Amino acid sequence: YPFAKDELKKEIGKYKNAEIIWCQEEPKNMGAWTFVNELIEDSALSAGRKVDARPSYVGRVACASPATGYASYHKEQQAKLVEEALTYTFLIIGYLIIILSGFMIIPHIVEMTIGDKSQHFLVTGILSAFIGTLLVLISQTKDRSLNVQQAFLMTNLAWLSICFFGAIPLYFSSLDLTFTDAFFESVSGITTTGSTILPDIERASKGILVWRSLLQWLGGIGIIVMAITILPLLNIGGMQLFRSEGMEVEKVVPKVTEIALSITKIYIFITILCSLAYWLAGMNVFDAINHALTTVSTGGYSTHSQSIGYFNSSLIEVVAI
Repeated sequence: YPFAKDELKKEIGKYKNAEIIWCQEEPKNMGAWTFVNELIEDSALSAGRKVDARPSYVGRVACASPATGYASYHKEQQAKLVEEALTYTFLIIGYLIIILSGFMIIPHIVEMTIGDKSQHFLVTGILSAFIGTLLVLISQTKDRSLNVQQAFLMTNLAWLSICFFGAIPLYFSSLDLTFTDAFFESVSGITTTGSTILPDIERASKGILVWRSLLQWLGGIGIIVMAITILPLLNIGGMQLFRSEGMEVEKVVPKVTEIALSITKIYIFITILCSLAYWLAGMNVFDAINHALTTVSTGGYSTHSQSIGYFNSSLIEVVAI
């Protein structure tokens, strides 16, 4: 005391979209929270905040004593805070892994169709589905709320998890890749970076080529769409996920499910249209579908080492543009 109102106003003004959180060791009805609550809100309002000016409290619930009484009880409360933050995150990641495992069936069907008896996509799909289901089952909870911090954590862990499981089929393929190389290829696909460590892409099986294209296609539409599609099923709002992707968010009138469904329909329609255009321009069906998946996602993976240049067609290049 006195409260540094002017300094706080200056700092809050630097971060217009940041959520204000107060964390303390003491229970909610003790410590500085009861003193600074209104002062922080006044500082935020003075800094021009019209929404989210009131700080959020994170810490122990109100109680009659400033101490927990026992060190074991104190540790139990801390563990509960961490568990609540991670439980919802693992629940959502579990659903995303299950969705990814479903897409692994597509390259498996392709390899079975051409007579390839390799089962690595099927085995990896079953393994991924099992782990995803396990995460969902052990993360069940009645309170399914998701704050901004958990949304950030979920977004980062979701990308890493999807990239990890996406690398497993590449690792067990006939390409003899190290897991580092397989993970690089998966990350490059999911993030639609387009870099590859495969020197001779033609050596890869049809299933691997399809899987690389699917990874980029899924990365193009974004984990955010897959997530907000299932979030309403968990009674969780999805606007936090847009913020966690770095987007400026105004209040969106339609429901999150409607937004996700609309984006997905448009994305699929453009993919089909691009496939048809490539086929009419001279590609075979397999190349047309794969290049459409990677063109719409702006990833750039190809079924040939020379990429679009392999076809030596101005018309195909125009379609790609």
